[in-house]
Amino acid sequence: MDYHYPWNNLISRWKFGQQPALARYAAHWMLQDARIQAAIDAADVLIPIPLSKERMRERGYNQAALLAQAFKSHKHQLHCLARTHHAMAQSGSTRAQRLRNLRNAFTIDTAQRHHIQGKKVLLIDDVMTTGATLTAASHCLLQAGARQIHVLCMARTP
Repeated sequence: MDYHYPWNNLISRWKFGQQPALARYAAHWMLQDARIQAAIDAADVLIPIPLSKERMRERGYNQAALLAQAFKSHKHQLHCLARTHHAMAQSGSTRAQRLRNLRNAFTIDTAQRHHIQGKKVLLIDDVMTTGATLTAASHCLLQAGARQIHVLCMARTP
């Protein structure tokens, strides 16, 4: 969906308003689209975009991880991809600023690489604005041996 009213209010409440249960409803709604179910079925592994430790402490949960879990797939790997550092909030940043903020922002622990080597990865996030976060995460996964990366986001800025 496009990230505008009323969806932007709902997603903001989910992310910042201590409404983690909304992930179940979002996943249920998204799974009504056969293309989304097909993307989940075709993936070897579902990997949510991780939050930094600081952002996780602020929110108490990772909305992308909750969405991945709500798809009721045994394929999710919640801790395979990790943030290397806390980046400033991306909202309001230009694409160039976002790309700079996310340079080397992701890593995969050596012990976790077997989860993605040679695999088709479905990278999950809540909102895609410029694609900088998903690009940075995809590069990290490809460097670690992922065969293919597909992206699934709940909303996209118009």
